[in-house]
Amino acid sequence: MACARSRLGPKAAPAAHPRGPGFDVLVLTVANRVQKRYAERMLEIRRRLGALPAGLRTIVVADPAGKRIGSGGSTLLCMGMLRRAGLLGSHRVLILHSGGDSRRLPAWSPFGKIWVPLGRMGRGLGPMNAPALFDLVLAELGTLALPAAGGVVVASGDAALRLTGERVVFDARAATALAFPGPAARAARHGVFVTGRDGHVRRTLQKASRAELRAAGALDRRGVAAIDGGIFHFPPSACRALLRGASTMLPGFRRGTASLDLYQEIADALARDATPAGYVARFGAADPARARALRAFFRAARGVPLRVAMLSSGSFLHLGSTRELIERLASREPERLFPDRLDRARTHLRPHEPRIAHGPGMPNGCCISRVRVRGGICTAAHGIDDDCKTDAAHGGTLCGLPLADLPLRTGMDAGAIWGRSPHTLWHARIHPVDADGRLLHVRWMMDGARAPAGWKRARRLSFADLMRLADADRTAREDHADHRLTRRARTPLERARIAAEMEALATSAASRARARASALAAVGESASADLALPAVVRRFAVRPDQAVWASAPVRIDLAGGWSDTPPLCIEHGGAVVNAAITLGGTLPLQAMVRVTEEPAITLHSVDAGRTARYAHVRTLLDHHDPRAWDALPRAALVLSGLVPREPRTSLRSHLERAGGGLAITLFSAVPRGSGLGTSSILGATLLATLERVAGRTPDRARLARGASLLEQMIRTRGGWQDQAGGLWGGLKLCTSAPGAEQAPEAVALAPPPAFTRALRERSILFYSGHRRMARNILETVVLRYLRGDPQVLEARQRLVAGARLMAAAVEAGDLDEFTVRLAEYRDLKRAVDPASVTPALEGPMSALARELSAWSFAGAGGGGFLLAVARSPAAAARVRARLTDLPPHPHARCFPLEFDAAGVRLSVL
Repeated sequence: MACARSRLGPKAAPAAHPRGPGFDVLVLTVANRVQKRYAERMLEIRRRLGALPAGLRTIVVADPAGKRIGSGGSTLLCMGMLRRAGLLGSHRVLILHSGGDSRRLPAWSPFGKIWVPLGRMGRGLGPMNAPALFDLVLAELGTLALPAAGGVVVASGDAALRLTGERVVFDARAATALAFPGPAARAARHGVFVTGRDGHVRRTLQKASRAELRAAGALDRRGVAAIDGGIFHFPPSACRALLRGASTMLPGFRRGTASLDLYQEIADALARDATPAGYVARFGAADPARARALRAFFRAARGVPLRVAMLSSGSFLHLGSTRELIERLASREPERLFPDRLDRARTHLRPHEPRIAHGPGMPNGCCISRVRVRGGICTAAHGIDDDCKTDAAHGGTLCGLPLADLPLRTGMDAGAIWGRSPHTLWHARIHPVDADGRLLHVRWMMDGARAPAGWKRARRLSFADLMRLADADRTAREDHADHRLTRRARTPLERARIAAEMEALATSAASRARARASALAAVGESASADLALPAVVRRFAVRPDQAVWASAPVRIDLAGGWSDTPPLCIEHGGAVVNAAITLGGTLPLQAMVRVTEEPAITLHSVDAGRTARYAHVRTLLDHHDPRAWDALPRAALVLSGLVPREPRTSLRSHLERAGGGLAITLFSAVPRGSGLGTSSILGATLLATLERVAGRTPDRARLARGASLLEQMIRTRGGWQDQAGGLWGGLKLCTSAPGAEQAPEAVALAPPPAFTRALRERSILFYSGHRRMARNILETVVLRYLRGDPQVLEARQRLVAGARLMAAAVEAGDLDEFTVRLAEYRDLKRAVDPASVTPALEGPMSALARELSAWSFAGAGGGGFLLAVARSPAAAARVRARLTDLPPHPHARCFPLEFDAAGVRLSVL
């Protein structure tokens, strides 16, 4: 036997240049509809948390009619499905078989052991703090780089093979099997490849003895064999050949009446030394119809060479049985096998969690598992060495005790326990269902006692029944909670609180940054929980010779700010008083969208002096970096439904069908970091134009909510008051009720004309020349709130109360009370974030204190604009003159306070 280490031998066909690691499509195969629903929910959760690779398309496929068709039959069915969907060409596909009913790990059989958690407190993979076996398998397979031609990788999900650091080269014209070196003793427990000097597979062996391995030439001079790693790569040409050969078997696979094994029937058909007669004799001699089908398959497979890529080692994590799961996790083996995947310092594994438990006083070697079903919880007692496959007459056990004693111990005959099914633990209907999964009715199984009356009255299920009756939706939600940091983290905000505490206690900058990011991501998840993107627009609602133009004021906040920020508003609601204002008599924010003849999307920012042209959907979907100058318009295009959400869709074709291209122009006369809500209002203004292009009538409430979702999509995590301040004109009180869906309502304030006139005369709207982005301030405040900082909690209550008092003062025309509330607002913002008032702002205002009744910085503070109210119109004139003659910054200047009554304007030109 000759094994090339991570190569295909000296005569191997040259591999096409790889496209980099990762996959375009993940196909996850499961046993039945229950597992399919559970897997879809778990994948959905991971996608929302960003735990799946960006752009990865996921498809879950259940075995037909819940019948087992084998890993080979399932692989060929999936290949056929991919071919019909046009995904079998240049796409990089991973088919991951999650396993069947997993009778050696019954606690996880209803949903598939691929979802077994690997701990409770691990750092995890991405946002999954305690990864499941699925996350580990996907992370390792994601390191593979496929040829440019793409192809299909097929792997088993019941074990994670260590691939990080391996240099695996795939052949674009031959199938490739991953193997790892192992001694004969280890090879005897696995499949083995016998290879030639060129790396071709000559034959395959299954659990062969040392003598058989040696006789077949499977051992090299050191006594090492090439052990099947369970991972195959099939280039597109190989997929087509296998599908041609399986054409007569595919109907049987679809009906669940035929089966084929990937690691035996398919692998052996590709082996160089295999013969038609030997192949059929080995796999189909007893059935003439199957023999004919196998001959056809064998003939087609002969054109597909199979080579071996040898890994440097065979480190893998396999959780095949209850004992193996408990012992492997209890010994912290995963972190020794994959030290960069799990954090040693914070693993603290609880081996029986979350579904397998060992209660106080339970006999050694016994455990219980609880599975949610419709109508309650099914509690099953079993031993860690029970074999669910062995018949009672041949030594089957329940909690280590003879299964054959069940009729005597329950007072029921065998028919009542097993019906017509085999007399195995798998089919024994003995596991009771109740409302809370009590241990009382199963304790007798572990103690060797007789069944109590309560057990006899209960509804009882078998492990086989649970495969059909388990509640996949509710269990997925509960299991996801168990994947978080602790069992008490049942909601995103609870998880955010724990992460915020970890951030405060972190001892390194790296761990602090991870905890900070986790907390803010959880807040974002909660704020966007109701995100429902509209359907993709098929046809634009304006003509190519038309343009949609929108303009908007900025806003100055007067009271209540921070109460509109998630998670404060989610848990308590918010109340803010602000005013829409113009600058220099103009509306400073502009957005225009023009439908063009050319099917392309262009973006031009007048103030930034930058232009972008987008040719691919994937680029538009990459909008998560708030530092990117065009992140906001990209996210707005996605939120509006004007562009497809499938990254591989042709943008040009979509635009041609929709009626043309989109030319977007944005202009802001106010710099970012000014404190006037510029970015959020500009986002809402752009959304208004895109809504009109999409054929929807822009609604201020929906635009406000949409702008909030934009904040989450680009990960700036802001509140709702900025966009509310520009969408609705004039002075107003904006409020929201507690809840994830923060849809502010604006109530216009109607002060007496004398109040408005006096406020204008006495006010100084001053641009300090300094800019400060609110994002860092926002993150600090949110973390303090999540940790329950008393100063922040008290300030929040006073901010909301102050907003209502400010609204009352405006309505009453009480300018003195207005200044009291404005000064209080500044002090409350300083309490929320002491760094929000900087010397650059404090100094000039302190020097003018005698002339001022009150002043407050705009927005989160630390830079940008501020609003001051002088003691009289004459004092206001002196302040303006002082700031103009001796500006504290070269860019500093004063503006008159000019209210805008209309808010955002929209027109079609």
